[in-house]
Order: sequence, then structure tokens, then C-alpha cells
Amino acid sequence: MAYFTAIFPYVVLVALLVVSLFQEGALAGIAFFFTPQFEKLLDPIVWYRAVEQSFFSLAVCFGSLVMYSSYNDFNNNVSR
Repeated sequence: MAYFTAIFPYVVLVALLVVSLFQEGALAGIAFFFTPQFEKLLDPIVWYRAVEQSFFSLAVCFGSLVMYSSYNDFNNNVSR
């Protein structure tokens, strides 16, 4: 059972990869995914979303938000 549960997900992933590569427009989608759009680097919304994503993913991962919330009273004014 251990060999099956360890190997079977990879078999499914390879099968899904093969099926998806034979779909219509798959190569165009892969080319679009790997083609950089350098004009997006000048868009401030892209930078804002990147900083927002890194803040929330790192803050929750390191547990600082969880720690702050566990010691905070429900009626405490945190914005002050």
C-alpha cells in the first residue's frame, strides 16, 4: 500500500500532463506562460499585489499574525 500511495500520484500527474499537452491551444498557452511581459513591470498595481502576497504569505507562515491574535483581546482597539 505504501508503494501504491507513493507512486500512484506521479502516474496520475504524468497522465494529466500528457492529456493536457495534446489539447488544442496547449502550445500557445505554454508560450504565453513563458513569454515575459516587461511592460507590466511599470504597472504599480503589479508591484502592490506582489508586496501584498509576500506580506500575507510570510506573515502567516512565520506565525507572527497568529501570535499577535492569540494574545489580543476581542475588544482591544488594534488600530490605535
